Amino acid sequence: MVEAPSAQSSLSTASSASVTSCLGRAIACTPIQTSRLRYTKTTRLIRQTNLHPAVVAGSLKGEDAPVMRAFLPVVVISAMLILACSGHPEPLSEAATGANLLLISLDTTRADRLGPYGYAAAETPALDRLAKSGVVFERCFSPAPITLPAHSSLMTGTDPFVHGVRDNGSFRLHESNVTLAEALQQAGYRTAAEVAAFVLNREFGLDQGFDRYEDTSAVADTVLNRTSASRRGDSVADAAIERLREFSADARPFFLFVHFFDPHAPYDPPGDWSTNRAHPYDGEIAYTDAQVGRILKALERLGLAENTVVAVTADHGEGLGEHDEDTHTVFLYDSTLRVPLIISAPGRLPGGLRVPGDTRLIDVAPTLLDLLGLDPLERAQGTSLLARMSRREGSATPVYGESFYPRFGYGYSQLRSWRHGGLKYIHAPTPELYDLQRDPGETVNLAEERPQDVARLRSELFSWILDAPRPPDSDHAIRVLDDESRAKLRALGYAANSAQPITDEVALFDPEGDDPKDHVIDLRIAARVLGLIREEDWGAAEALVRRLVSLNPKSAIAHSNLATLLTNRGGSVEEAVVHFERAAELVPTSDRWAALAAALERNGERERALNVYARATSTPPVFASAHVAFARALRDVGRLEDAAKQYSLGIERDSDNRDARLGLGRTRLIQRRPDEALAAFRSWVGAAPEDAEGHRGVGEAMLQKGEAAAALPHLRAAVELAPDNPATHLGVCVAAEAKGDLAVARAACSRALELTSSLGDERRAQGIRARLQRMRE
Repeated sequence: MVEAPSAQSSLSTASSASVTSCLGRAIACTPIQTSRLRYTKTTRLIRQTNLHPAVVAGSLKGEDAPVMRAFLPVVVISAMLILACSGHPEPLSEAATGANLLLISLDTTRADRLGPYGYAAAETPALDRLAKSGVVFERCFSPAPITLPAHSSLMTGTDPFVHGVRDNGSFRLHESNVTLAEALQQAGYRTAAEVAAFVLNREFGLDQGFDRYEDTSAVADTVLNRTSASRRGDSVADAAIERLREFSADARPFFLFVHFFDPHAPYDPPGDWSTNRAHPYDGEIAYTDAQVGRILKALERLGLAENTVVAVTADHGEGLGEHDEDTHTVFLYDSTLRVPLIISAPGRLPGGLRVPGDTRLIDVAPTLLDLLGLDPLERAQGTSLLARMSRREGSATPVYGESFYPRFGYGYSQLRSWRHGGLKYIHAPTPELYDLQRDPGETVNLAEERPQDVARLRSELFSWILDAPRPPDSDHAIRVLDDESRAKLRALGYAANSAQPITDEVALFDPEGDDPKDHVIDLRIAARVLGLIREEDWGAAEALVRRLVSLNPKSAIAHSNLATLLTNRGGSVEEAVVHFERAAELVPTSDRWAALAAALERNGERERALNVYARATSTPPVFASAHVAFARALRDVGRLEDAAKQYSLGIERDSDNRDARLGLGRTRLIQRRPDEALAAFRSWVGAAPEDAEGHRGVGEAMLQKGEAAAALPHLRAAVELAPDNPATHLGVCVAAEAKGDLAVARAACSRALELTSSLGDERRAQGIRARLQRMRE
């Protein structure tokens, strides 16, 4: 067994709201109401020194001593109450000692399907034990039923319209946001994350503040039937336990974030977890609980448990058919917004405490920082819940919710919700109002009967948005989706939406477009289409998406999906063009215009394609990929200088864009401008020294300059990095021949011929044979 370092031997108690609250109650219960300052001095001395009250009594001196000794019986009772409130056998210290933090997020997990929240069929022993040793918040709510926006709120303590992330895939958390991980890193914590789904990969910005961020791109054992878009729970737990082992060797505090994706659809629990349950969703949760249990046992085994705050929550719930929603993302009912929140801190928080009232996912980061004795996040809208724990009472805290998924994906109106004072208002084209005391299932819409409540809550919602911190530049929060990203989103059951910048939140306050609840049938069809795509049942997917297009001709994502299916399955290019064009007209984004232009190229309409590419590069926000696609099309028709300009614009948009840098270098080689080509290739080799194409480009530019000897090392490096690429061997052949080393040239040329022939490229093979024959003569 690894012993915990001495610096991790006791839990930080810098923030002592709950202890002082217990102390305050003890004072209030005593008949003595005078000289409270002396009483407080005595109790403080007990807490700070860890001495028995009798020892303290013997040490009291001066004029305070008689009175303070008279308080001693009360002090002893108070000390016992303090211990009872803390659930710890030893008196607590007020000094911050740098507790560790383990934050676990259970994706797509409804609170009411867990044991601590009263679900009789639950098999969640790990969470049950954690709840008994910690604090259970009975009603915690996410601000969005979507993974990336919700996790961004968890990490920043702000609502989506403040941090700027409104959907999966097409947004990223901008660097102007300050995260929980960044705050802890700045305070000297080691930080690491184990993330289970592509939608939280580092390219979406959630890696801010983490020393190590392991996502689906960093591991090999991803779930193959989801297009490598998620990690299995056992893989995540194994990695998390390894991180804990590494942390246990160092006395510095750590923050470990662990994300499990298994409860997300499709529900396919492994092994024994797949049988004898009312719903496979319960099996997924039971399996995930087992992985959480493994991590918590590792904490104990490594001697870290006593000095580690553990928080477990979720990003959102799951519809499970309620309100005509099988999964999540569209509607704002409690089935998809209510999440668990359990916080355990041995010796710091009372065990078995249940906190009633509404709390928010945006309160989690402020609470954890307060618990660790650290400063709050400057822009956070959420607040610490420590005082709530001490009072053991509910709160009238208002709760915000939103979903822009129906707007971006289907052309329907966005939805917002506002929960306050026992009522819940959903700001939709047809407003909804629910009395949560009488109707917790949100089944009876009272909006028409209680217009004054609707007006009041609508006004509060508007003020919350109006008074919020300024969000980041919306253009900077949007991310372009490439084909691989779209495939992974669909594999996880999400529509690959294209986002539009939201430049004025207040102007977008009122709902626009059809009400999503008037389209539940086509929404369910759309969800089924994604399932068929995930299962690679292309024919059924195409038939169903055609039905969706007929039901909802204003759905941009439906037209885009149909066009993509036609393209990928070798269907009618002309029909694909029609649907790509309709998608771009409905939601005119840069990437949709670029997709239409690419389809037009495949259809032989080059001039029209160039015009649409020009539109793609002038529709904000414009991404480097649009410039690159335009540049390739221009180069293909011989407009080399225009192509070079587009590649350069792509580099300005994204200096790390490989295609833009290599494309610019290749264009300059075609123009016989080797110095400019060399500059482009060298800059990429400096950024990516393991990229064979960069080295090949440098070598070919040097050959154009007549510097065969200098070119040869780069061309050989390209061969080592890409030994199966005939072009790299041909480069060595040309350089060695120019240098006069014919033996090396012939060997390289022979290998290039062998590889080219295996690819069936007879035209290129003939050229290589001619070169080889010439060298042999």
